[in-house]
Amino acid sequence: MIVRGAAPYDYQQLCIVIAEIDQYHREALPHFFRRNPGEARPLQWLWAIRRLGGACGSHQVTSNEQRAMSY
Repeated sequence: MIVRGAAPYDYQQLCIVIAEIDQYHREALPHFFRRNPGEARPLQWLWAIRRLGGACGSHQVTSNEQRAMSY
């Protein structure tokens, strides 16, 4: 496994990982979490979160050199 900064080409894989995390939250707290239509998170949302972190902000992913595995 490799830990690296996320790149735009990771977006589709990140959506899969985030959707799995969201599903876990919906199952654990169904009265609080609901399914949103569309992608798990819009690309703009992911990069806005990164910008909020300032100079230290980044999305880190673990990768098996073929796809993003965790976020």
